[in-house]
Amino acid sequence: MSPKVAKIFVCENCNYKCSKKSDYDKHVLTAKHKLLTSVDRKVPKTVFTCECGKEYKSRQGLQQHKKKCKFTHNNEDEKNLIPQDSIVNNLMKQNEQLHKIIINRDEEQRKRDEEQRKRDEEHKKEIEKLSEQISKISTVTHNNNTTNNKFNLNFFLNTQCKDAMSIQSFMENLKLGCKELEHMGDVGYLNGMIDIFNNTIGNMDVYKRPLHCTDLKREVLYFKQGNDWEKDSEDKKHLKKLIKNVESKNYDNLQEWQKDHPGSLQCDSRDSEHYMKIATEALGGADSNKDSIYLTKIMKHIVKEVHVKP
Repeated sequence: MSPKVAKIFVCENCNYKCSKKSDYDKHVLTAKHKLLTSVDRKVPKTVFTCECGKEYKSRQGLQQHKKKCKFTHNNEDEKNLIPQDSIVNNLMKQNEQLHKIIINRDEEQRKRDEEQRKRDEEHKKEIEKLSEQISKISTVTHNNNTTNNKFNLNFFLNTQCKDAMSIQSFMENLKLGCKELEHMGDVGYLNGMIDIFNNTIGNMDVYKRPLHCTDLKREVLYFKQGNDWEKDSEDKKHLKKLIKNVESKNYDNLQEWQKDHPGSLQCDSRDSEHYMKIATEALGGADSNKDSIYLTKIMKHIVKEVHVKP
C-alpha cells in the first residue's frame, strides 16, 4: 500500500495553512479572517490636510487652498528666512574667526620679525667686534713683522756681515788685467762688465761682500762705507760709481796690453785691429746711444747677484 498523504487546509485571504480541520475551523472564527473575507469592508479614504488644519478630498483642492492660505505663506517665509539668517550668521562667525586668525598670524609674524631683528643686530655687533679684534691683531702682527724685519736686517748687516769688506777696500783690491780686457773685446762691453762682477763679487762669501740687496722688488741696496752700512739712494748713486770705477780700472790695462803687443801701433796690422776693438769695447762700445741701456742692465744684474733675504 502506498503511504497516506496528509491533507493541508489553506486560507488564501489570510495566508494561513494547517493540517487539521479543527485548527482551520478555529481560524475561520478569528477576527482577522472575518475582516479580510468581509465583502462589504470599507476602504479607508485618502484625506489631504493643510498645515492650517483644513482637510480636502483631492490633491488639487489642497493645492488651490495653499495658494490662498496665509498660514502656509507665512510659514514658508519663515522657512526661507531661517536658512538665510543662518547663512549670514555662519558667514559672520567665519569672518570673525578668520579675522582672529589673521590678527594672530600678524602678531606671530611681528614677533618673529622682532626676534630676527634682534638676532641681526647682535650678529652685526659680533662682526664689528671681531673685525676690530682682527684689525688689532693684524696691526700688532704687522708691527711685529716690521720690527722683526728691521731687527733681522740690522742683525744681518751689523753682526753677520760685521767683517764684510768695505766698498773702498774692494776697489783697492780689485785685480783686473789684460785677460779681462781682451775678453771684453771679444764678448763686448756689456757681457764683459757682467763677467767681471760675476768673477769678483759673485764669487765672494756672502758675509764678506761690500754690498747687499735687501729688497729685490724695490732694488734696495746697502754699501759698506768704512765701518758702517749705508743705504744707497733711489738713483743708485753708489752702484753707478762702482760700475764706473770698475770700467776705468779695466780700461787702465790698455797701455799694458799695448806693451805686450807692439804691433798694435802699426796701422793695418792684425794687432792694431784687435787693439781698436778692445779699446772701443772698454770705453762702453761703439754705439754711445746704448750707454744708458748697458748701465741699466749691468745694475739690474748686480742687484740680482747680491740679493739676500733679511
